[in-house]
Amino acid sequence: MALNATGNIGTNAGSRLATRRARWQRTARTYSFAETDAVTLNTVNSVTNTATTTYDLTATAITVTGANVGAGTNTFLDGSSITERARWRATNVALNATGNIGTNAGSRLATAAGTLAAHGANVFIAETDAVTLNTVNSVTNTATNDL
Repeated sequence: MALNATGNIGTNAGSRLATRRARWQRTARTYSFAETDAVTLNTVNSVTNTATTTYDLTATAITVTGANVGAGTNTFLDGSSITERARWRATNVALNATGNIGTNAGSRLATAAGTLAAHGANVFIAETDAVTLNTVNSVTNTATNDL
């Protein structure tokens, strides 16, 4: 599924657009989605997963295969696990999972964040530059983050 808008996709975090697709990609100013099952984020029909203001996704397992996903001021992900073969990019990044964020020390989730909050059972992140660890979008950092 590819959605492309110059305005918002979904109304806000309290009124998300509900979808049910295995692979999708979206571009918008503000993106608020609730995926009902596992999802793979990738480029579809030349549309990338970006939002100029806020990229906000809840789903079960989240796998990222596209490049520079998020790309706005805020990127918020909430799922059972968050893994990738790409990079999350935003000024403020909040990653929240009931399971793992990243796979292990050899296969870390890549981020390019100014301020980062990551909370999960195990957190394995590779940050490309300097980062501030702080609460973002009500997500607090796990005490055992492996950065």
